[in-house]
Amino acid sequence: MTVCFFGAYDPSYPRTAIIWRGLKINGQACYDWRLPSGLKAWARYPLGLAQAMLNQPQLGRKACLFVPSFGHKDVPLAYLLSWKKSIPLIFDPLASRYETKILDWRRKPPDSFAARWNYFLDKLSFRLADLVLADTKAHRDYYCQEFGLEANRVAILPVGFNDSFWSARNENHQEEEKPFTVVFFGSFLPLHGVESMARAALIVIRREPSIRFLFIGSGQTFPLVSHLLMGEKSGRIQLLGWMRERQLVQLIRREAHICFGLFGSTPKAFRVVPHKIFQAMALGKAVITLDTPAIREFFTHGENIYLCPSSEPEAIAHGLMELYSHPEMRQKIAVNSRHLVHEKFNPQALGKTFLSLIEEKFNLKP
Repeated sequence: MTVCFFGAYDPSYPRTAIIWRGLKINGQACYDWRLPSGLKAWARYPLGLAQAMLNQPQLGRKACLFVPSFGHKDVPLAYLLSWKKSIPLIFDPLASRYETKILDWRRKPPDSFAARWNYFLDKLSFRLADLVLADTKAHRDYYCQEFGLEANRVAILPVGFNDSFWSARNENHQEEEKPFTVVFFGSFLPLHGVESMARAALIVIRREPSIRFLFIGSGQTFPLVSHLLMGEKSGRIQLLGWMRERQLVQLIRREAHICFGLFGSTPKAFRVVPHKIFQAMALGKAVITLDTPAIREFFTHGENIYLCPSSEPEAIAHGLMELYSHPEMRQKIAVNSRHLVHEKFNPQALGKTFLSLIEEKFNLKP
């Protein structure tokens, strides 16, 4: 069997990189039919057709076409190619365009043309695929309820982490020898709820001035968070901007005692488990995050994660102080979560799961 990655996807995006690596580790043959990401979809289509004509001999009967994350606009062309070759089409949206752009980012009103267009793209791409991947059961249920998909056409594949970068060198490090540090890293999307984290940080440093906070990244809510922290002059809360992945891993591995998950208040926040949670756990760091149905699909409060009942800054601050004051609990969570993600959510395990889904759904074996 061969798996052909198709579309204007980013091969370095964690979800896509993890799936590619996981398939290769499991001995799966993969082809890269990548299209230029800078071009509009209508301009990419002729190139996609030409590429398919040149490369289609690579695909035998035992093959499937795979459109990675965010490739909604590439699915119609992929559908035509898969139909012509009589091979299955698998789509990994990772998120609904309508929910992300309209409801989460609030770029356009829900009754706008852009909202209707993105909803149409969601529904069309989901309907054309023979199998749609979802990262959580909660996300699967949303796809089915919102876009009318049958449950047997949606399969669960968690996002996990890439062990090429995110791996603890020594889980028995002496963390008490350095300043107690809480780290957020990410793209400052409304989904992440960084404003609530920042307000919680202000509460915490008033109660325990020795604790410091590092906010790494940038994005939509960065100006709001930056303005909120303008009056903080102690230097215990720092905004560091974007970093290269290797530099980021080194900093977290070296400095962090606790890592933030997400504390957004949008409906999407209750359906996802972002990469950053698996990544921090893989480095042997205790994670504090909002208690959601999606999180509870994989993790247990007090055993391998710390769950806050709400995104209110006071609730987050309480959780941080509890983790700070109880190092045994913090270490237990860190060690247990590291073992869990390295066992079940590494690329090899996820690649094996993906291949099992293909075999079960389409009777195709590696």
